[in-house]
Amino acid sequence: MIPAWSYWTVFDALERKFEARRRVDRKWDVILTGLLFARPSSKLVAEEILPDLGYFHHRSGENVEFFCAGFSRYTRGRAYPDEKKVPSADGPEPSWFYSDIAFNEFRRELSAEADWEYSGDPELVLTNAEFNTATGRMLLDFGTSIKLNLEKAKAGGAIASVPNLFEKIFRFAETQPGNDPTWGLSDKLARDTGQNVLWNLVVGFLPESLRKDTQSVRHFLVTDLSAKSE
Repeated sequence: MIPAWSYWTVFDALERKFEARRRVDRKWDVILTGLLFARPSSKLVAEEILPDLGYFHHRSGENVEFFCAGFSRYTRGRAYPDEKKVPSADGPEPSWFYSDIAFNEFRRELSAEADWEYSGDPELVLTNAEFNTATGRMLLDFGTSIKLNLEKAKAGGAIASVPNLFEKIFRFAETQPGNDPTWGLSDKLARDTGQNVLWNLVVGFLPESLRKDTQSVRHFLVTDLSAKSE
């Protein structure tokens, strides 16, 4: 879990990670990426996300990165007048801070880049960060992204809890090779067969009784986040 004051801090963090990892394996070019929109005022966030921020931060591993919009790890650097310390299980130091101003800046930036609007509920946007060997830069593949409404998923019995869902994602990601993860094929499969591997990945984490109920699943899982046309 990486605190993200802005959408562009995601790019900076991912590019640095790609640079470090590709020194070891030049074929390592896909990172499963989650953009988490979790305002502390939500009961679900207060009970199931904030207490485990430190754990999520260390648990995510090499093949997946989650970014928490509007959050910061330290007060130094770019500060916002409304930033406030939020409770977590880390203890007194290091601290996590949150800003509604930063959260809304992140929200606006992502809305400008993808066909996405914030629902107002806690939600996770899951996508691929891909390294472009030709340009030496990375991009986020919104053409195969999904949006998971955590509030609706919990209320509808699709997930036992947010920590349980995150653990399933982290556990799956750590079993995949960095240079050829299963979900890294999603772009090609979407073009060739119309399938969305990230959709199939998350549906596989749901209770068996819901997996074949497409209408119920779409109630909290949205797939059309393709980049906006210029």
